Amino acid sequence: LVEKLAAVTPGVLLLTATPQQLGPEGHFARLRLLDPDRYPSLEQFVKESAHYGEVAEALRRLECGGKLTKTDGKLFAGKSKLLRALADRLSGGEEAARAPLAAALLDAFGPGRVMFRNSRRALAGFPKRKVHLAPIEAGTEIKWLAALLRELKEEKVLLICRTRELAEELHAALLTEIQVDAGLFHEGLTLLQRDRNAAWFAGTDGARILICSEIGSEGRNFQFAHHLVLYDLPENPELLEQRIGRLDRIGQSATIHIHVPYVAGTAGEILARWYQEGLGAFQETVHGAAEIAAEVGEELRGILDQTDRPDPKDLITRTRKLRDALTKRLAKGYDLLLEKNSCRAERAEEIIAPIREADADVKFEVFVMRLLDHYGMEIEEHSAHSYVLRPGNLLTDSLPDIPEEGLTITFDRTRALSREDIAFITADHPLVRGAMDVLLGGEKGNASFVNWKSGTGEALLLECVFVLECIAPAALHADRFLPATAVRVVVDHFLSDLSADRALLKAQMEPGEISAIATAGPLRDKFIPSMLEKARAIAATKAAALITRARDDAAQRIGAEITRLLALGELNDHIDAAELDALRAHESAVAAAVTGAQLRLDSVRLVRRI
Repeated sequence: LVEKLAAVTPGVLLLTATPQQLGPEGHFARLRLLDPDRYPSLEQFVKESAHYGEVAEALRRLECGGKLTKTDGKLFAGKSKLLRALADRLSGGEEAARAPLAAALLDAFGPGRVMFRNSRRALAGFPKRKVHLAPIEAGTEIKWLAALLRELKEEKVLLICRTRELAEELHAALLTEIQVDAGLFHEGLTLLQRDRNAAWFAGTDGARILICSEIGSEGRNFQFAHHLVLYDLPENPELLEQRIGRLDRIGQSATIHIHVPYVAGTAGEILARWYQEGLGAFQETVHGAAEIAAEVGEELRGILDQTDRPDPKDLITRTRKLRDALTKRLAKGYDLLLEKNSCRAERAEEIIAPIREADADVKFEVFVMRLLDHYGMEIEEHSAHSYVLRPGNLLTDSLPDIPEEGLTITFDRTRALSREDIAFITADHPLVRGAMDVLLGGEKGNASFVNWKSGTGEALLLECVFVLECIAPAALHADRFLPATAVRVVVDHFLSDLSADRALLKAQMEPGEISAIATAGPLRDKFIPSMLEKARAIAATKAAALITRARDDAAQRIGAEITRLLALGELNDHIDAAELDALRAHESAVAAAVTGAQLRLDSVRLVRRI
């Protein structure tokens, strides 16, 4: 069913924290949903995987400016003409072929251009983990938990167990042992109830402990808490990582303390020791943990199912050896290829830099709050750079709905990362976009007349803002190449182009009386029309340059995908002429749409400089 849906869906995004949980077959099946042409068969996928280490070594040489070896030549021999041609060009001394060859290698051999993964090694901001194994006597679990809460005083604690029934039993028993604010989170609650309990736990004066069933190990983030109690342990190591991942994420400000109670001689002790001494899964994320679990799973279950359980030291030793070997193999091959494909540092920095700049722009916060206040939004200060919004007496019904109880927002990214119940406001937030649409869509302010006391001599200036719009079917996504773009033009009564004069942008203006201009025949009938015509001509020239640049960008990016499909077509017969024809038609349609973009006069301001 999902494969049929994916085949007729323009875009598919799959998000998972555990790509290998169902083994290589399940992983391959998901990759096929994303790009069936790149992944035609499981057999070929497994065969490619065997060469990851060799490809990774070739990539290292390419990045270090080294030369290709005879081994590399043999590896590329059975691949596409594009790959061989790039390799020949590089071998011939053409350095410009180095970067595209690296990209082609990742596409032809590695995980391709459809899979990306964040890794702790490539990112910063992750906390450390500290595990506390707690051997206890049978029947003392609740007393141990109550004692832990007393010891931790005001610290917040997340507890995860397997079932709803167990979560409810723990909640009831805990309240008979200690007076503490305790929340529940399980599948028997409605979504609204779960949201409220999670918000209660997140609040400064809220619940001290949130007791969750297994549903709490997926999707919800509680990085404001620093203590995790694993009341029982799952046999699946990736499920264990999901549990720990509720606290272990960017935004966590302290070391995570993982508390694991177990009764000696029980399955709980075996699992605790296996995770701690064998996998090392409490202290760090173990890549390939599912593969290791599949290898030793039968032996582990055999020990767990016995009444008189033997010492698991042999199992732990074998697990540790498998982990070490797999870690080295992945680091040299698959992991390296994924990391290279997932983050190109220079390109990433180009994207991150303006985001950082926008986050630091305090003027944006002032503007947004003035804008919302202008439309009648009720605003209450919450904390630094954070507010509570309520509908109040809105002057328009075009803004996104705000809950009657209010919406807490923040302009602080760090605060938003640690509090899922607080909305992070950027220029892309629906509330801001809605308010901007109302502002820009109305006629108020589209035309104005002002006086500018500059002291630089008298002049009449016309400031025009045109919008270059590419009207095209949504399926083309033409805005990738040419989004709606403002084109600002300023001309004076001598028809000189003053658009680059920064003084006008910083000038303090005063409202002017238009009657004197309106009754002056030459100004009204000759000068202003001539200035407007000149402004249109200048804007048209600027628009032509924007269109040319967008058209070239589209040709380059879509053309690269056509070249890629042609290269992949040499490796398997699943890429037919119809798909290539469709992509070429798409390229032509985008070029036509971009070429046909039109200028629209959005606003004018007449400035009398005195």
